[in-house]
Order: sequence, then structure tokens, then C-alpha cells
Amino acid sequence: MSKFLTPELIEQQERLRAHWIIDKAQRNNDDPAKSLTLHAVSRSLIEELAGAVPELERKVKRNKEDNIYAWASENLGRNVTIQDVVDGFKVSMPTAYKIIREHPDCFIKVSWGVYSVRDGRADREAAKSNKDDV
Repeated sequence: MSKFLTPELIEQQERLRAHWIIDKAQRNNDDPAKSLTLHAVSRSLIEELAGAVPELERKVKRNKEDNIYAWASENLGRNVTIQDVVDGFKVSMPTAYKIIREHPDCFIKVSWGVYSVRDGRADREAAKSNKDDV
């Protein structure tokens, strides 16, 4: 036996790994084809062993900036706490602090842990139009 990996040996190892994944998926009552796809098994091997290759759903990236400004316009003029921001954006406490720190146009500190919400885009547009009028 050669000490180097041959294409036949690589294919044999891949088949062994695929059978192990299928066995584990069946024990967990999961879809074997989906499990093979998630474990990056080749499409041809998935089709051979499981029948068809499932299409995985793609996660859609959220546009965070638009979400922040939309939330701010819904809560305009309110005094909010960090917990309100956590609940509003469904994020962790450190992320809520980061959102507030990175958007001083939307959050003005009123007191310890309390921020006033304002519409930063509208304020900038109003300032821009006032500047153009002068």
C-alpha cells in the first residue's frame, strides 16, 4: 500500500464518511440528504446514496442600518432604556450598547441608561435644506 493518497483511497474515505453521516442522521431522525449536504459531501455521492440533493434555504442578510432607522422612526421622541433596544432589535446587551454608540444621530443620552430616540435622517435632511436656503 502506498503512503500517498490516491484518488481511489480518497473516494473510499469519502464514502465511509458519507455512510457514517447517513447512519447518524437516521439515528437522530434527520433527513440523510440534508445531513450529507450540510457536511459538504460531493453532490454526485449524495445523489448516489440518498437519491436527490436537497436545496438548502439561503439566509437573507438583514440591512441593519435600515432596521435601526425604521425602529427609531417608530419610537420617535420616546425615552428608551438599553433593555428596550435589546427587545426592539432582538440582540444581546453588548450589541445594543454598540448600536447606541455607533448611532449618535438616533440616540441622545438623557441620563444613566436612558436615551432619547430621534430621527437622524430627518434631522440631517432638515439641516441640509436649511443650509441650502441660506
